[in-house]
Amino acid sequence: MSNNSRNNKLKWNYCPRCGEKLPETPKEIRFCPSCGLDYKTLQLFPSQQKMGAPSVQPVLKKKLADKEIINNTREFWRPKASIFWPLISLVIMGQILGIILILIIFLGLISLSYLNFIVSPLFLTISSLTELVFMVVPILYVGQYLQNATLKNRFKFLGLYAKKEDKFFVLKETLLGIGFAIVSVIIVNLISLLLELIFGPLLSISRIFPAQNPNSDVELLGSSTNIFEIILLSIIMIIIIGPSEEIAFRGFMQRGLVRSYNKRTGIWITAIIFSLIHIVTPLLDITISPLSSILSFIILLIPYLLISLLLGYVFNWRNENLIAPMITHGLYNALTVVMAYIFYNLPLPMLLIFFIIIVVISLVSFLSYYFLKKQEKPV
Repeated sequence: MSNNSRNNKLKWNYCPRCGEKLPETPKEIRFCPSCGLDYKTLQLFPSQQKMGAPSVQPVLKKKLADKEIINNTREFWRPKASIFWPLISLVIMGQILGIILILIIFLGLISLSYLNFIVSPLFLTISSLTELVFMVVPILYVGQYLQNATLKNRFKFLGLYAKKEDKFFVLKETLLGIGFAIVSVIIVNLISLLLELIFGPLLSISRIFPAQNPNSDVELLGSSTNIFEIILLSIIMIIIIGPSEEIAFRGFMQRGLVRSYNKRTGIWITAIIFSLIHIVTPLLDITISPLSSILSFIILLIPYLLISLLLGYVFNWRNENLIAPMITHGLYNALTVVMAYIFYNLPLPMLLIFFIIIVVISLVSFLSYYFLKKQEKPV
């Protein structure tokens, strides 16, 4: 028997790309159900075919048609790409922000000192706009996996879509996002307060609302800005920061890592990376003691990790749809800034009233979601 005829009669037992055991079926399997490898485009020696050697280099996968985009479990980009491109987005964002700062200073467009400017509402607004890079890079990258790489399909592939067959789908996801955002704010504030009580006496610098802050200057912002700037910044956080970071970290990074490893590993790696890039500043601050730097890092890490894990598990629970995590993220940041403003500018009882109001809103959001859920017709 010739080698060619012998090759044609061999069945695949394991995928030569991902190493997954293939289901036993009398019919020939063309594509791996785990990673999507097309076996007919791969030429191997008979011994390698029989063993299903997982060390074989991957080949170009079949691109997704429009109807295959949602709930697709195939592996596309490697773990390195899952981590590399969001971090590259962060570097690009920093470069853009640096160029803007240089131009502003060079042209003399600011009357404040440099240090005062970088904690001003104007700078925070500009820096928030640069976070659109987090959205742009993944959107450009995923086009290579789609037959019809329209902007709508790219968003859909990353998890931003609505189900047309469910007229209340967007409303339900929005209600969940609102509810989880408020719950997160309450839990994180309580944990932050507990950590402050434990570690605060050891710190040389006192902190207020340290971990809930989407950037390290929320205290200065809350004590120096006005209500109109707070509203503007809150809107930007909801419509830009929340969507951009969730597309990069949950829609792209977590999606890739989950498919390369498993759900728990993908969610935790994403949460750790997401937390670290937000709180690395304390370790770089040479103006405080090493002990204070480490304790500040711990105080920030734990709450940030909790909110990151919550976003990751919500994304997983919602079948990798980004609407609820995006709203949770953006509203969480906005509520934090509003709380800082109330704390510094209004009587303290107003903060308690604010907490009561958002608790009521959270309960109404969850109850409304479950009410709409019960109205669904069984499939």
